[in-house]
Amino acid sequence: MTNNDPRASRLINSEATACLVGVALNTLAALVREGDFPAPIRLGPRATFYDRDAVRAWLDYQRDARGTVRRSPGRRSAA
Repeated sequence: MTNNDPRASRLINSEATACLVGVALNTLAALVREGDFPAPIRLGPRATFYDRDAVRAWLDYQRDARGTVRRSPGRRSAA
């Protein structure tokens, strides 16, 4: 039986999501916990997926913001 629902092909599992983003699964979980990442779609107790388009949009936003984000200054060294 094939699934012709176009939304189904947009869902990617946690492993594929972490690979797409370039982080470990633990880091992906931390991003989700902190609210800094698109919310997962839970289809069961052990079935967690992400919307591929939302993840790509998040990546694009991060890439665009990288040049404009100001990091707080580090410690000043004693001269």
